[in-house]
Amino acid sequence: MKPKSSCAVCVDELTGRQILDPETVPTDLGLLEISLAGNYALRIRWTDNHDSGLFTWRHLRAISDALSSRPKS
Repeated sequence: MKPKSSCAVCVDELTGRQILDPETVPTDLGLLEISLAGNYALRIRWTDNHDSGLFTWRHLRAISDALSSRPKS
């Protein structure tokens, strides 16, 4: 999920272009903490201590829809 983050470190705020190269995300990356951010998002802290992004419910739904529409291998 981290490669899908929409935080300012991962995505250009003006263009929406992804900055984070998914190939640089460690394969052993895990979750340390998940907390609510108001009523509209989750804040996730990863094992690399990155926690600046918010995953809105809408963004999480888009990630889920994209994953569920992929062909199963």
